[in-house]
Amino acid sequence: MSHFKERIALFKNISFSWFLISCITSTFGNGITYIAMSWLVLNATGSISHMAILLTCFWGPNAIVSPFFGVLVDRFNRKWCVFISNFVRALILLIFWLLYSKHMGNAYIYLLSATLSIGLALYMPASMALTREIVSEKDLLNANAAIDIAYELGNISGMGLAGLIIALTSIKTTFLINVICYLIATVTILFVKHKDGIIKAVRSSVLRAIIDDFNAGIQYLIVRKKLLTIYSLQAIILAEFMTAPVLLAPFAKHALHASVGQFGEIEAALSIGVVLGGIFSPYFADKFSLEKVLLIELLITPICFYLFKNVKFIFSADILYFLIGLTYSAWPLLITRAQELTALEFQGRVQSVFNFLSGLFILIIYGLIYFESNIISLRGMYWIQIAISIIAILIFWRYCSISED
Repeated sequence: MSHFKERIALFKNISFSWFLISCITSTFGNGITYIAMSWLVLNATGSISHMAILLTCFWGPNAIVSPFFGVLVDRFNRKWCVFISNFVRALILLIFWLLYSKHMGNAYIYLLSATLSIGLALYMPASMALTREIVSEKDLLNANAAIDIAYELGNISGMGLAGLIIALTSIKTTFLINVICYLIATVTILFVKHKDGIIKAVRSSVLRAIIDDFNAGIQYLIVRKKLLTIYSLQAIILAEFMTAPVLLAPFAKHALHASVGQFGEIEAALSIGVVLGGIFSPYFADKFSLEKVLLIELLITPICFYLFKNVKFIFSADILYFLIGLTYSAWPLLITRAQELTALEFQGRVQSVFNFLSGLFILIIYGLIYFESNIISLRGMYWIQIAISIIAILIFWRYCSISED
């Protein structure tokens, strides 16, 4: 069976198809809401430092609770963890929609960002572990690539339509749309059938059990250098991916003089790149090796960011952000290699440890942006992205030099 036929055959797995629908609908709403929140903050302040605060409010709670949620994911049914995450985020957005008014200050937007962050902290490790319970190990790369494409298709349509939806309706409507999307994602996950997860009985002391499980996850990592390195690379790539938005919104508004629609257009160009990369990267990884494809994508990234920081036109920004999106298709390749090296019963804890570490790294970068935004120009800020890209290359070189655990 050819590579692409194998990928199409994945959709014969009905549970996997339902899971993809859940992914697309949740990220469609996310895309709209991200544009809405970013533009609300920028219109109120016009400051890159306030964008840093917005995303700090998102990643701060995520980093704090990730280790705790990782233990829960390894102790309880992963499907229900995803269900709870989607439902709680729908409820949070519904409450915000009911209370929303045009006179709300930025503090309310920051609070919304922080509460949604907690829901994501449960969703990330649970969904990654659930993927391994839906598909076989040999289909993991194709499954992860398809899931990444699903996320980006949701983002493309959500961010691409955000400007039009806001222009035709209102900012408030975008939050209601996200509520509906999360509810659809919540319902569709119920149709997913999966293998029995690693569900442990809760012992007499829940706190003691959580601490013991977390320590076991740390010990599991310490003795596996190759696993430790590939998750470190994954954390750096995530940090790079999550740092870019804090720079793009003010860069688009003040350096490129973009409208909200054009801002969404640039973000959508990134997502299109990720989608096309997700389609072709697994094919090239299968043909030439995963490591060779990763190396090429990692080497291209800092070059693209260097060119992007000097761009002056929207069209040029679209092209370069599209190319950056292509390189971010390294994400499903990294996820797959990390999953292959991780025992299923440790998946939630190991993933959450690095969500925590990447969250801390992201917060440090946001802090630099906040304190240096009045000193360094918007274009100069992109040296941070270039530096992160180079760090990723060095970590990958270290990964390749380690023998199998």
